[in-house]
Parts: sequence; structure tokens; C-alpha cells
Amino acid sequence: MKSWMFACMTVGLLGFANVSCDSEDNPIEDADEAIDCSDICGKYKDCFDSDYDTDKCESKCEDRADDPDHLDQEEKCSDCIDNASCGESVFSCATDCVGIVP
Repeated sequence: MKSWMFACMTVGLLGFANVSCDSEDNPIEDADEAIDCSDICGKYKDCFDSDYDTDKCESKCEDRADDPDHLDQEEKCSDCIDNASCGESVFSCATDCVGIVP
């Protein structure tokens, strides 16, 4: 009985946290954006420029993710490059990733 009550409270609190926060102040959304941006910038460094400044790229990407004109672009880009080869990333994901990486 206690486990069930704890589970219900947890679900209720998580639901409240997601509803009460807008996308700019939502820690879950921020963490998701940071992971996506890290993946994107790391892929660019691995594939195209071993000296690429991933910290600067990630910061720019996360700022861009909060821009209303580019909402969810980092997620679309990250999804596109996921499991793609370097060549596939260039040809298949250029539209989704333009502006995030050179």
C-alpha cells in the first residue's frame, strides 16, 4: 500500500513539475537539450574537425534551442545524426543541423 501511494505521489509531482515550468525553466527540457547539443557538437568534432571547440558549440546550441524561431531544432538534428555515418550526416541532416554547426 505504501509503495502504491509513493508511486502516485511521484507521478503527481512529476506531472506538476512539467506543467508548472515553461520550456526555458524546465530542468528536464534543459537536460535533454544539453545532451542533444553535446551529441551534435561531438559528432561534428569526430567527423570533420578534431580541434573543434565543443564547449562553445554546445553553449551556442543550447542558446539557440531556447530561441522561439528554432524550437526543437537541436532535437531534430540529434535524431537525424543518431547512428548515421559522417557522410550520411552531411547529406541527410544538413537542413536539420544548419546554424548549429558550421
